[in-house]
Amino acid sequence: MRLEAKLTHPIDQSRFYKLRSKRKLAEVLCTNPQELKRTLRNASYRISQTPKADGTFRTIYNPNPSLKRVQHRIGNLLSRIEMPPWAFFARKGVCYVDNARYHEGARYLVKSDLSSFYDHCDREHVYRFFKNTMKCSPDIAEALCDLTTYTLQDGSTIIPTGSPSAQIVAFLAYREMFDEIKAVADLYKCKFSLYVDDLTFSSRSGISNPSNLERSISHIARQYGHCIKAEKTVYLDASTSKIITGVALTPSGEPKAPNALREATVSDLTQISSGDLSKIVSCLGRINAAQMIERNLFADSKRQVEQILASA
Repeated sequence: MRLEAKLTHPIDQSRFYKLRSKRKLAEVLCTNPQELKRTLRNASYRISQTPKADGTFRTIYNPNPSLKRVQHRIGNLLSRIEMPPWAFFARKGVCYVDNARYHEGARYLVKSDLSSFYDHCDREHVYRFFKNTMKCSPDIAEALCDLTTYTLQDGSTIIPTGSPSAQIVAFLAYREMFDEIKAVADLYKCKFSLYVDDLTFSSRSGISNPSNLERSISHIARQYGHCIKAEKTVYLDASTSKIITGVALTPSGEPKAPNALREATVSDLTQISSGDLSKIVSCLGRINAAQMIERNLFADSKRQVEQILASA
């Protein structure tokens, strides 16, 4: 955490703040004006579909190499801006497990997420961020929009899933929306956390009228052109275990590796013990994921798997 503090800074200390020349923009992006111009002119994406757990498909936009390099740089610089303590992504040293641990001890929970978040992040909000918040000149704000957003065939614009800068640009462009949602959480005396598009509200002592809380955050999202997934918005009381970004909280609020992860790991270990080594890499990955939540879980098994892998 000390290291992170040294690497972050207020927004007005960003390299993009009050940026007003293309020459300086190229320098900030570790390129030159001619190469930046070519990157802007030739910006393109390879579009593919990847299946989701619910049977639908997610569209992935993979930028060409020169655009991807620039987006990496943009994302890296923007990720140095100080983030609120309730945002658990696009920050060095934090991950989905930290997001769940933030709610340790909670016994009541409202979970929700934003539907197709990136697809509803439009160019206008990104432009306003760079022009009004970062105080860039209009032409620099336009160039940064061209580098971080994508125009669909129907003329609408999105932040492309697959862009290295997508997470942090989307958050900063819609920071006001998330701040308003945080204010609602405070009103209901809830602890709020955000993991990309996953919203979690928790309390140790109960949430008064969770339905009104859900309606309030849904209303805020609609004002910014987003919508809450009604089917994924749930209220969980003190009697149930809860899953927060892949981590289970027991009814008493203690973080545990979820049953699905435990069962998949045991299944892999069973196959490995029978001589089938095809699952050894995935098994080690699952053990590592489980140990991020419970440090000593599968400790002996991990040593055995590592020995087998080393001798294979």
